[in-house]
Amino acid sequence: MCGVLFGTWPLFGRRSGITPPWMGIVVAVLTAIIVVCGVRTSDVPKPQMNQIMLCALGGIANGFGMLIVIRLVGDPKVGLIPLTIIGVTIPFVSTVVAVLFFHESLTATRAAGLALACVAVWLLQ
Repeated sequence: MCGVLFGTWPLFGRRSGITPPWMGIVVAVLTAIIVVCGVRTSDVPKPQMNQIMLCALGGIANGFGMLIVIRLVGDPKVGLIPLTIIGVTIPFVSTVVAVLFFHESLTATRAAGLALACVAVWLLQ
Protein backbone atom coordinates (compact mmCIF):
# COMPACT_ATOMS: atom_id res chain seq x y z
CA MET A 1 0.00 0.00 0.00
CA CYS A 2 2.84 2.37 0.85
CA GLY A 3 4.38 1.88 -2.60
CA VAL A 4 1.04 2.60 -4.25
CA LEU A 5 0.65 5.81 -2.27
CA PHE A 6 4.22 6.98 -2.92
CA GLY A 7 3.91 6.01 -6.57
CA THR A 8 0.81 8.08 -7.27
CA TRP A 9 1.72 11.58 -6.11
CA PRO A 10 4.03 12.29 -9.09
CA LEU A 11 1.20 11.31 -11.44
CA PHE A 12 -1.22 13.71 -9.75
CA GLY A 13 1.45 16.40 -9.66
CA ARG A 14 2.22 16.06 -13.37
CA ARG A 15 -1.48 15.96 -14.29
CA SER A 16 -2.18 19.13 -12.27
CA GLY A 17 0.15 21.20 -14.43
CA ILE A 18 1.34 23.09 -11.34
CA THR A 19 4.91 24.44 -11.41
CA PRO A 20 7.56 22.37 -9.59
CA PRO A 21 8.11 24.83 -6.70
CA TRP A 22 4.39 24.93 -5.94
CA MET A 23 4.14 21.16 -6.33
CA GLY A 24 6.83 20.83 -3.66
CA ILE A 25 5.04 23.19 -1.31
CA VAL A 26 1.65 21.52 -1.74
CA VAL A 27 3.07 17.98 -1.34
CA ALA A 28 5.22 18.93 1.68
CA VAL A 29 2.49 20.85 3.52
CA LEU A 30 -0.15 18.17 3.04
CA THR A 31 2.35 15.45 3.97
CA ALA A 32 3.19 17.32 7.18
CA ILE A 33 -0.49 17.76 8.06
CA ILE A 34 -1.24 14.07 7.56
CA VAL A 35 1.81 12.97 9.57
CA VAL A 36 1.03 15.37 12.43
CA CYS A 37 -2.56 14.12 12.54
CA GLY A 38 -1.26 10.54 12.63
CA VAL A 39 1.13 11.32 15.49
CA ARG A 40 -1.53 13.18 17.47
CA THR A 41 -3.87 10.20 17.30
CA SER A 42 -1.17 7.77 18.46
CA ASP A 43 0.32 7.16 21.87
CA VAL A 44 3.93 8.03 21.09
CA PRO A 45 6.59 9.16 23.57
CA LYS A 46 8.19 12.57 23.12
CA PRO A 47 11.60 12.23 21.42
CA GLN A 48 14.87 13.45 22.93
CA MET A 49 16.76 16.33 21.31
CA ASN A 50 19.54 14.11 19.88
CA GLN A 51 16.89 11.94 18.23
CA ILE A 52 15.25 15.01 16.72
CA MET A 53 18.58 16.32 15.39
CA LEU A 54 19.50 13.00 13.78
CA CYS A 55 16.04 12.69 12.28
CA ALA A 56 16.34 16.28 11.02
CA LEU A 57 19.32 15.17 8.91
CA GLY A 58 17.03 12.63 7.31
CA GLY A 59 14.48 15.36 6.72
CA ILE A 60 17.09 17.55 5.03
CA ALA A 61 18.19 14.68 2.79
CA ASN A 62 14.56 13.90 1.97
CA GLY A 63 13.87 17.56 1.22
CA PHE A 64 16.69 17.77 -1.31
CA GLY A 65 15.56 14.48 -2.83
CA MET A 66 12.03 15.84 -3.12
CA LEU A 67 13.35 18.99 -4.84
CA ILE A 68 15.04 16.85 -7.46
CA VAL A 69 12.01 14.61 -8.00
CA ILE A 70 9.59 17.55 -8.14
CA ARG A 71 11.71 19.32 -10.75
CA LEU A 72 11.76 16.14 -12.84
CA VAL A 73 8.04 15.49 -12.41
CA GLY A 74 7.28 19.09 -13.40
CA ASP A 75 9.39 18.86 -16.58
CA PRO A 76 7.15 17.61 -19.41
CA LYS A 77 10.26 16.59 -21.38
CA VAL A 78 11.03 13.94 -18.73
CA GLY A 79 8.90 10.83 -19.01
CA LEU A 80 7.22 9.49 -15.89
CA ILE A 81 8.35 5.92 -16.50
CA PRO A 82 12.07 6.80 -16.28
CA LEU A 83 11.26 8.50 -12.96
CA THR A 84 10.40 5.07 -11.56
CA ILE A 85 14.15 4.45 -11.47
CA ILE A 86 14.23 6.72 -8.42
CA GLY A 87 11.63 4.53 -6.73
CA VAL A 88 13.61 1.38 -7.49
CA THR A 89 16.80 2.81 -6.02
CA ILE A 90 15.18 3.54 -2.65
CA PRO A 91 14.97 -0.10 -1.46
CA PHE A 92 18.44 -0.73 -2.91
CA VAL A 93 20.02 2.15 -0.96
CA SER A 94 18.03 1.33 2.19
CA THR A 95 19.12 -2.30 2.11
CA VAL A 96 22.79 -1.46 1.57
CA VAL A 97 22.71 1.11 4.41
CA ALA A 98 20.93 -1.38 6.71
CA VAL A 99 23.60 -4.00 6.05
CA LEU A 100 26.59 -1.66 6.29
CA PHE A 101 25.57 0.58 9.18
CA PHE A 102 22.94 -1.34 11.13
CA HIS A 103 24.54 -4.79 10.84
CA GLU A 104 21.48 -6.45 9.35
CA SER A 105 22.23 -9.72 7.63
CA LEU A 106 22.67 -9.91 3.88
CA THR A 107 20.95 -13.17 3.05
CA ALA A 108 21.01 -14.83 -0.33
CA THR A 109 17.43 -13.70 -0.90
CA ARG A 110 18.29 -10.08 -0.10
CA ALA A 111 21.37 -10.22 -2.33
CA ALA A 112 19.17 -11.56 -5.13
CA GLY A 113 16.75 -8.68 -4.48
CA LEU A 114 19.59 -6.17 -4.79
CA ALA A 115 20.67 -7.79 -8.05
CA LEU A 116 17.09 -7.67 -9.35
CA ALA A 117 16.83 -3.99 -8.37
CA CYS A 118 19.93 -3.32 -10.47
CA VAL A 119 18.40 -5.22 -13.37
CA ALA A 120 15.16 -3.25 -12.95
CA VAL A 121 17.02 0.06 -13.13
CA TRP A 122 18.82 -1.10 -16.27
CA LEU A 123 15.58 -2.31 -17.92
CA LEU A 124 13.66 0.88 -17.09
CA GLN A 125 16.20 3.20 -18.75
